[in-house]
Amino acid sequence: MNRLCIGRVALCGPLVLGALFTGACKPQLTPPVPPLPAVTPPLDTWVDTGDMGAPPPCAAPEVEPNDGDQQASDLPFERTGCGVLSPGDRDAFAFTVVDPGWVSLEVERGNGSIADVDVTVRGPDGLRIDKSDDTESTDVTVRFQAELGDYVAVVSEQNGQGGDRFTYEILVSEAKAPVEWVRLEVEPNNAGDEAELVSEAVTAIYGTLDGNAELQDRDWYELRIPGGEHALHVDVDAFAYGAAGDVRVDVRDTDDKLIRAFVDERIGGARENDPRGTYASPGDEMIRLQVVEESGLEGPAQWYVLKLELEVL
Repeated sequence: MNRLCIGRVALCGPLVLGALFTGACKPQLTPPVPPLPAVTPPLDTWVDTGDMGAPPPCAAPEVEPNDGDQQASDLPFERTGCGVLSPGDRDAFAFTVVDPGWVSLEVERGNGSIADVDVTVRGPDGLRIDKSDDTESTDVTVRFQAELGDYVAVVSEQNGQGGDRFTYEILVSEAKAPVEWVRLEVEPNNAGDEAELVSEAVTAIYGTLDGNAELQDRDWYELRIPGGEHALHVDVDAFAYGAAGDVRVDVRDTDDKLIRAFVDERIGGARENDPRGTYASPGDEMIRLQVVEESGLEGPAQWYVLKLELEVL
């Protein structure tokens, strides 16, 4: 037993035997501190708010009452609004144009809806736009060049009906020009003797029936047809591309006698809201074309592109 403490007598002295049993001769080491457990970061930022309600039906749902301009629900650009029409209901939405330019306003019925919608837009300087769908659709699209300012769009049902199945969606957004043209109309061209001369054989003219005179706006164009038989092809791009106007094109002589009128037609069973057709000319005559807005409304949404092509027969 004493051999166990050889070399440690100086350290243990008379406590050699005690040290043998108590381990006092062994150095005491501080036990290592275990590392703290790693904290796993949360995988999401979900917070229980206690709200167990259903999500909204769209990004900008209507807030009743919203029957008038002062109660209009906010409709931010590029965010879909929606609502439900009760019998005789009129739902107003307010939006603001901060960058003048082309604006598109689309109103579509919701999934499973049987609504047949109309839309009215009011804006700066007394602007008013009314547009219904055509006979082949229950949706409405209006595209126009909008000025800076505040606007209100009012959605209603054509027949005054309403109920749970009369839902709709509305969206206002920035847009590009929906049509192309070669040149702009030159005002004043509101009367036959002010008719703008058209010299091109093929052209496309952008014009608006914008109330730029005390009387209702009429846009007149004059065209010289050379000798020999010709076909003058007339085609209007307007309603089908978002214009609110329902235009007619009259062909008259220089004595204001009506020769031909181009109006809405049915092609393949579907109604065409934009007039088109061909005038057969004996040649060597001066004719005038008059663009007329049949609804009587005027404004920047009553725009059109008049396309003319003169063909030698």
